[in-house]
Amino acid sequence: MLACPGLQTSELMEQAMHDALARRALLWRQSSWYLPDDMRQGPCSLELLAELHFADFLWQYRDPLIAHWAGLPPLQTGQELGEYLESFVPDGGAEFAIVHRDHGLVGGAGVRCHEDMAHIHFWIGADHQGKGLCQSAVILMLHLAGQAGIRHCFASVLAGNARSQRVL
Repeated sequence: MLACPGLQTSELMEQAMHDALARRALLWRQSSWYLPDDMRQGPCSLELLAELHFADFLWQYRDPLIAHWAGLPPLQTGQELGEYLESFVPDGGAEFAIVHRDHGLVGGAGVRCHEDMAHIHFWIGADHQGKGLCQSAVILMLHLAGQAGIRHCFASVLAGNARSQRVL
């Protein structure tokens, strides 16, 4: 019988993808920020940001003004993004990928908690701004925060960031 290297490579890729999705689903269900799969707001859903999102996250985050307007650090590599996530998640925070049903990852949102209060942040990549996607994500974040026992949510907006002001 002749070996078909392409088939073996395809099967390995399929298995790797299956394993990554299984790990993602397990992490998501174990999180206090779990959102059932059927919870969407318009065309958007939130997914806990994981390594499988890193490439798309960094692509949408490529405009340095996004970090400036969102008050987040400039992240340019997967290692920097991983270190950023590790810096606040243990404190009860979470970082999410904003996922559009047709376009995939379009932005990010996060929450940092203290007792029954939370500070949220959000951003949308330059390719998808001005379409109401942040508003959908913020609605989902507020729903999640309520489920997690958060009674007060806050957000900061820099002067001149009219789009974020409108979202809030």
